[in-house]
Amino acid sequence: MNLAKKESGITNQYDKAKSEGKQIVSPLTNNNYWKGRKHTEKSKQLMKEKALSSPHRRLRRGIIEYNGIMLDSSWELELAKRLDECNITWIRPNPLPWIDKDGIIHNYFPDFYLPEYNLYLDPKNPQVIKVQNEKLKCLLSQYDNIVILNSLESCKNYNISNK
Repeated sequence: MNLAKKESGITNQYDKAKSEGKQIVSPLTNNNYWKGRKHTEKSKQLMKEKALSSPHRRLRRGIIEYNGIMLDSSWELELAKRLDECNITWIRPNPLPWIDKDGIIHNYFPDFYLPEYNLYLDPKNPQVIKVQNEKLKCLLSQYDNIVILNSLESCKNYNISNK
């Protein structure tokens, strides 16, 4: 940056416009920029396609690392430990497509996949089960190899023979 710009306090086009008394309206400088605006159907469709093609899971803030693998909850951690204790091979799977009651395709991110058993395991607390009831009904009707574990104890004591 040259000395004159540094001394004047103008470091970019926004600073320059502000110094000239111009109103700056951009998504970067104005929190209300998008207020009242809506995405077009075309942009919504493009975002949906991009999201559905992504293999990345949505992770929560409190990530737990276990043997180099990122887990999203203490229940997942307990289940991972239990599976390892029982010498059951598991992986973090790619998302599974599922169709909701309105015919819309979504991605489902199961927490564990047991390749030797072709089985998906997903620990969910009772509140999440209640909130995601419709989603879970659709998923379980479309996939017969998903098991929802509904308590911390079921994660700690998981037994493959109890599918």
